[in-house]
Amino acid sequence: MILKVPSNLDNSMILLNDRSTCKYSGKVRVAALQNLVKIMSLYYQYMETYMGPALFAITIEAMKSDIDEVALQGIEFWSNVCDEEMDLAIEASEVSWQMAVEKRQMLVERVWEG
Repeated sequence: MILKVPSNLDNSMILLNDRSTCKYSGKVRVAALQNLVKIMSLYYQYMETYMGPALFAITIEAMKSDIDEVALQGIEFWSNVCDEEMDLAIEASEVSWQMAVEKRQMLVERVWEG
């Protein structure tokens, strides 16, 4: 969990963003993108800061790559983003459902009191 410290996360993202670019070999890019995918899964709640300025462009570039393994990692990145967003939506739905059940019980009790 050392990456939760903002400076460590910043340093890791700077390094991985750099290594994900075309100036490096396919193997280096694949490894860097694999790490970005893993970080996205583990630290999604901290990633909004990095999405606009860097990750969007890097992953779109990766998906357009002629190197299949690089393109696959770009796709995997966005697949993980979708999974995380789905999990958040499900959690929000479950919370809303629980709140509705609690409010319903409260309303029933109030109606029967009066």
